[in-house]
Amino acid sequence: MCMVTASAADLDGLSRLFGQNAYWDYHHRLGHNLVFGLVVCTIAAVYSRARLGVFLLYLALFHLHLVMDFFGSRPGWGIYYFWPFSQWAADNHRWSWEFYSWQNITTAMVLLA
Repeated sequence: MCMVTASAADLDGLSRLFGQNAYWDYHHRLGHNLVFGLVVCTIAAVYSRARLGVFLLYLALFHLHLVMDFFGSRPGWGIYYFWPFSQWAADNHRWSWEFYSWQNITTAMVLLA
């Protein structure tokens, strides 16, 4: 369940099936938001023991995914955290790096270790 909640946000990447424009419009929007995170983490917690404790863990893992995407997806691809209630996106132009960069590779190696 930890892996599911940590990676569920990328289900919005399935928008690629509807073309490149759909992918650019909806990836980081449909699944990378608070509402989606709460729904996924709640469903996962219902099927877990110690529901409140694991719900908080699942929510932390979901948000870790968002933080890593904010910094490591590439400049100009913000996170629509309050979508569908707001179209505001956390701007990552100054803080992020390209997807294939030494920062992402180092982060992946540290997390794998």
